[in-house]
Amino acid sequence: MCHSSFKVVDGWELNGQFFPGTEDHPKPAEKRFAEYCGENRPWKTQITSQNVGLLEFRIPIKGEGFTVSIEFRPNPKPSYFRYSGKVRSIFSDQDLESYDLRAWRIELQAHRDQTKIIIISTPEQHHYIKASFSEL
Repeated sequence: MCHSSFKVVDGWELNGQFFPGTEDHPKPAEKRFAEYCGENRPWKTQITSQNVGLLEFRIPIKGEGFTVSIEFRPNPKPSYFRYSGKVRSIFSDQDLESYDLRAWRIELQAHRDQTKIIIISTPEQHHYIKASFSEL
């Protein structure tokens, strides 16, 4: 069993569904999701094929972890991202009900012992997301 895990999604996942859907994305779903556990970690650069990416991780032991560096690169065909639901913003203490994103931002969602980071560059910004991973 893996105690620490790390997932990378090209796009985002909600309740087991990937967004954008397969008809709206250049890659099939199985090529948009990678899970790493134990020694199998992504100590390399990964680039999304759109302007939204999801990092999900579980770090149960204090002192373990990783570093993520994010870079935004030009994207001539961005996706439009609109979220409806509750998200606790790392930029304020308020729940956000529904919003349109106007500039890139990083949202952090903590659920029990798992944490999700949604990295978004909006269509107006026209960016891919490049994430580089390294050990602490």
